[in-house]
This record gives sequence, structure tokens and C-alpha cells, in this order.
Amino acid sequence: MGVGCDSFTSRANVSAPPGPPASPARQTDEGMLKDFQRIAVFTLAEMREWRGAIGTLVTTGMPVAGTWSQDYHDRVEANLMQATLAASTESDHQALELLQQECALLSKWADTVLGEREALNAERTIDPNSLDNDQSLAKISKCDQFLSSMIVGGDFYDDPICH
Repeated sequence: MGVGCDSFTSRANVSAPPGPPASPARQTDEGMLKDFQRIAVFTLAEMREWRGAIGTLVTTGMPVAGTWSQDYHDRVEANLMQATLAASTESDHQALELLQQECALLSKWADTVLGEREALNAERTIDPNSLDNDQSLAKISKCDQFLSSMIVGGDFYDDPICH
């Protein structure tokens, strides 16, 4: 925990996004490359899975054990590295910056929540509805929705929710 999402630490056991690389990546009207879009969507899905796993830990009251959260973090970082390598257009690079920002927000939230669980913070430990009023989680979720829509559309545009 505590590792930034733009440090791109490499680990031997980290898997890459599924599927073979797309045959020559095609640009969508000066927008995002199809290969970049595929990797970015996969990266967002990995981030959602990580966020969901932490949410389940909080709502069920499970203890924090093992390296699973760091494993999620490492997979997301590996995917961000793949996205970095696939980014060619200006739209790709701008979208990549927002993906990295979303990862940083998620990583900070995960570290905070897991730290509170380890410290047996009563607000997170006793109240299974604590995530309902979590402002950071709400921001992460809204940014995720925005990024999904923007990346699938293939044209970059910005939203302050991701900053």
C-alpha cells in the first residue's frame, strides 16, 4: 500500500489485459486509438473490481489480511503501463492522465479505508453503511462513470470530478 499509481512498478506475477494486441491500431478521427481504448476500459474494470473488494471488506466487517489489495494495485499499475505504451494521440495522452488520476484517487481511498479497518476505526468497523456517505468513494465512482463514457466514445473531453 502507499505506492503511487504512476510509478509503474513491474512485478513478475502481474497479468496483462486479455487478448492479443490489435492489428494495426486505427485512430478514430483524431480521437483515441482502438488499442488504447481497449486497454483503458480493461483498466477501469480492474479499478472497479479493486474498489468493490474493499467495499465488501468494509460492509461485511472482514478483517484486513494478506496482500490482495496490493495485488489489485499492482495489476492496475501494470494495465496503466500498457495504456501508456498504447497511447499515441493527444486524446490518448489526455485520457491517460485522467486514468492515472483516477488510480491515484482510488489508491489513496483504499489506503485510508484499509488503514481505518486495521486500526479498528469504529465508524468503518461497526457501521456497514459507512460507504454510503463516503465523499471520496462518491467522487471515484462519478469519475469512473465519466471515464467509461468518454473512453468508449473515443473522443477526449474533461470533467473536474476526476481532478
